[in-house]
Amino acid sequence: MDTTGIIASGTQLKKLISKKSEPAQRRYHLRPVELNILLLLHADPHIDTAKDIMNRLHVSKAHVSQSLDHLKSGGFISLLEDSQDRRVFHIQLQQNAVDAAKEMEAIYAECWALAMHNVSQEDVCTLLRVMQKMSDNISLALAEG
Repeated sequence: MDTTGIIASGTQLKKLISKKSEPAQRRYHLRPVELNILLLLHADPHIDTAKDIMNRLHVSKAHVSQSLDHLKSGGFISLLEDSQDRRVFHIQLQQNAVDAAKEMEAIYAECWALAMHNVSQEDVCTLLRVMQKMSDNISLALAEG
């Protein structure tokens, strides 16, 4: 599989997740990126600022800011000012955000299971190892400019 095939596979997986998450999007009145932000915040408690989200999801500051505003207005999160730096706000999930994140977690698990059907555990481990190396290489290339 060449680069185009790898990108196409990632795009297909993203489309599958988007399709499977449509009921959750309607139920919570959230866009896919907002559901992914909630999932990220729920999955990793060390991530709790807009900058953390930007770095992890590779999305723009404006996009994250708009999403956080929408999540706040919907009662999914609250923002707490940092005691050391007034420019930084820490994100705290509300219960409905935890519910939405858990639903997205289940959707991701379902999509992963569909994608990995008939793939051996050994091949899955190899795939994950290779994808981590690729991610590290890409991050390094982006950091170097």
